Amino acid sequence: MRVTPDLVLAHPDGTTDAVKLYLYNDQLPAQAAEVTLWLMQQTLDQTHPGARPMVLDVRRRREHTRLHPAPGYASWLESEAASLAFLYRRHRAA
Repeated sequence: MRVTPDLVLAHPDGTTDAVKLYLYNDQLPAQAAEVTLWLMQQTLDQTHPGARPMVLDVRRRREHTRLHPAPGYASWLESEAASLAFLYRRHRAA
């Protein structure tokens, strides 16, 4: 999953939105939007400091901007990301 924003919008009031576009026919599941927002939030300080992450479901004209993480959410996602990175490195080495 790539979480690099497709658009970065600078507003006149000084705020910035980093937007990831979702263009698929199927509706974006809320859980997938939350994971994407969380991952974007982890990287935006390096690429676009102060930007607010947003996932835009273009076909339904719905923006996702709010995270509602349960306790332990960050630890779970970090564990999943580490596992995927390990599998990717292992596959590349083979």
